[in-house]
Amino acid sequence: MALQYFACLVVGGLLLAALYGALTDPSPVEGAVNALIVAAVIGLPLALYETHLRRWLVVSATRRWPFGWLVLIKSAAYTAWILLGTGIGARLTHHSDAPPLADLFAHRETVVMAMLAAIVVNILFAVNQLLGPGVLFNFLIGRYRQPRREERLFLFLDICHSTTIAEQIGDLKFHAYLDDFFRMVGQAAHDCGGEVHDYIGDEVIVTWPLDGNAVTALDFFPLLSQRLAARQTAFRRTYGYAVTFRAGLHLGPVVAGEVGELKRKIAFLGDTVNTAARLEQLARTRGVGLLASRSVLDRLRLPPEMTATSLGLLHVRGKAQPMEVFRLDLRVEPISVAMRGKSDLAL
Repeated sequence: MALQYFACLVVGGLLLAALYGALTDPSPVEGAVNALIVAAVIGLPLALYETHLRRWLVVSATRRWPFGWLVLIKSAAYTAWILLGTGIGARLTHHSDAPPLADLFAHRETVVMAMLAAIVVNILFAVNQLLGPGVLFNFLIGRYRQPRREERLFLFLDICHSTTIAEQIGDLKFHAYLDDFFRMVGQAAHDCGGEVHDYIGDEVIVTWPLDGNAVTALDFFPLLSQRLAARQTAFRRTYGYAVTFRAGLHLGPVVAGEVGELKRKIAFLGDTVNTAARLEQLARTRGVGLLASRSVLDRLRLPPEMTATSLGLLHVRGKAQPMEVFRLDLRVEPISVAMRGKSDLAL
C-alpha cells in the first residue's frame, strides 16, 4: 500500500514537472528533461519521507501538535529543501549560467514560489491524513459523485468492556486510551492494504476493496495482535487496563457514494455492511473474539497463524435466513474477550 502511494506521488510529480518544463522552455524536449531531473532531486526524498519515513521519525513526537503549527513547520522545512534541491538540480542539468546557490536563496520570487508550493503540498498531505489515504483523491476526481457498486470486505471492531474502563479511568484518559489503540488499528490496516472508514465511539470500521489488496486482509489480525502484545505492558502502566477486542467480518457487494452537503462523506451502504456489524454484535453476546462469515473464508486466504472453527448455521439479527459463521482464533495468542480485573492489570 505504501509502495503504491509512493509510486503515485513520484509518477504524478514527474509527469507534472515534465509538462511544465516542456511548456515553459524554448526547447520542449530539453525543458522536459531538465524539469524531470530537478523534480526527481526534490521529489524523491520528499515522497520517501511522506510514505515510509514520516511515521517512524516524527509522528509519535508531533501527534499532539496543533494542525496549523505542524503545517507551518513542515512547510518551512520543505521550502528549504525545495530551494536546495532546485540548486542541486540546476547544477545536474549542466546550465553554465545557473545562479550560485547563495543567489538562488536571495531571489525573492524563487523563495516565495518555493514557500507557496511547500504550503500547498503540506495542506494537501494534511487533508489527506484527516480524510484517510486516497479519500481526497477520490473526492477530487469525483469517483463517488454518482453512486457505484463495489465488492468490499468490512470489519467492525470494538474494545471489550469499554464502558467499565471509561468509568474507572475517566473520559479524558479513556479518550487517550482509545486514541492509542485506534492508531495501532489504523496502521495495521494500512500495512495490510485496508483503510479506516470511520470511528464510532469505541468502534472502528475498516474496509478493503476486493482486489489484490484484500488477498492478505486477514493478516491484519496476527499483525495487530503482535503489535498489541508488545504494547500491553505500556497500556497497563498508563491506563491500568490492557486492551482486548472483538470483531465481525463480512464481504460482498455495497453501494458507495458521496452523501451530505455541508459535510460530505463517502458512505458505504448495503447488506454487507449491516451483516458485518451484526457479526460483531453476535461476537459480543457469544463471548468470542472474532467472527467471520462463510463468504470471507471462501474468498480470502487464512493466515497460518489463525484457525477457523465453524459454529454452524446461526440466526444473525436482521437476516431472514441463518448463515454459517466461523470463529477465528490466533494459534499462539487467541483473541480473548475475557475481562480482567483492574487489580490484575495495573502495575
